[in-house]
Amino acid sequence: CKLTTSILAGGAMASRAVAVMMMMARLATGLEVSGWQLSRQQALRAFPAAVAASVVAPSSAGAYQGIYGMEIISASDAVLDEEALQTSQVKAALKDLKVLYESVKSLRAAIATDAQYDVSSVIRKEFEVTRVRNTFNALNPVFDKETQKGTDRLQRGIIQDLVEIDAGAQVAPGKTRSPKKLAIVNEKLLKLETTFQKLDEYFAKA
Repeated sequence: CKLTTSILAGGAMASRAVAVMMMMARLATGLEVSGWQLSRQQALRAFPAAVAASVVAPSSAGAYQGIYGMEIISASDAVLDEEALQTSQVKAALKDLKVLYESVKSLRAAIATDAQYDVSSVIRKEFEVTRVRNTFNALNPVFDKETQKGTDRLQRGIIQDLVEIDAGAQVAPGKTRSPKKLAIVNEKLLKLETTFQKLDEYFAKA
């Protein structure tokens, strides 16, 4: 029956999560796992993705389609809290979201013109993590908890992308950005722009 299937699926997911957590705990101490010797720093960088992968469950029939296959409310079906939309905090955050979105577009245009463009400096100045997180937090009261399952994942994805772009775009003094590295940065920037677009779509009715 459906209940039994759900319980079994939940148990399997939990077991998978525990196994990954145990493995990452060993990695974090620099122990050898399956013939690989990783440093503590490498292990910690790998930890978020490993844990996320371990807790993803397949979406059920009829669920709204969302990233990672989770059941979330789509942007077109999102219902906004009109009272929250009228607060000064939400209005300011909405403007800042638009600014951030446009900044990503400008950054992509800049590196398309100049392959050696200082991407990291822009990321650190215009997309400072605390600022971005505060903007997202100010927007959350607009949605109910079910809708936030979708927006929260988009927000976390954006923050992760910003960290990865900053690290990947850096070039050693006296060196130039290789075509391979440029392609990776461009790919990540495109992904970032796409995620900002998806998040912005949740506020189309605002």
